[in-house]
Amino acid sequence: MRPSIKRPSIIIPRPTKASLARQSKIRNSILVASTSTNTTNTLKSIQNEEIKSEND
Repeated sequence: MRPSIKRPSIIIPRPTKASLARQSKIRNSILVASTSTNTTNTLKSIQNEEIKSEND
């Protein structure tokens, strides 16, 4: 019975790895969101420049 009691102590480090993976996933999603907003902004600026050139 006692070995089964000792096993949870071995399992404890794993949730930290899972939480780290979750943090990295969240960071990646945030980075993707920020990069996507940046790309949309650049696309908008390019479109605005094209419209200006057409008006000229």
